[in-house]
Amino acid sequence: MAGITGDIIQDLIQWIMKKAGLLGYSLDDFAGSMLIRVHDPALMNSLCFKFIGFLVSVSVAIILGIAFVYLIELTGYKIVELKGALFGLITWLIIYGGIKTALHASFIQDYSPRDILLHLLIHLLFGFILGFFILKLRHFAAN
Repeated sequence: MAGITGDIIQDLIQWIMKKAGLLGYSLDDFAGSMLIRVHDPALMNSLCFKFIGFLVSVSVAIILGIAFVYLIELTGYKIVELKGALFGLITWLIIYGGIKTALHASFIQDYSPRDILLHLLIHLLFGFILGFFILKLRHFAAN
């Protein structure tokens, strides 16, 4: 649940950033481009491409949410939001340093440095939200 919540919030923030002209490519665009080779920029604006990117992004968020819950169970519930932000940083490093760069998984080649830095902020926020909602859900389950 926390992973889905984090993904919805990060998607909303990315949508606002794209509408404001701050962000060129969203994480959903990145996720969709892992499965579909993008030669035509118009393809990235198609409903089908957006839906595939959304499904991949939500699937990854669910897996990350589950992994983070296990991590918190192992390390304890102190400073969970900070652990979440660090978890977000690690996922950003894995995505950009490993999946995108080393494995050439994304077919989008023209990411700007601003996009990459904004994605870092979005990942930090995603991790923070994971921690925040895990604490809220734990408190809710205890009552």
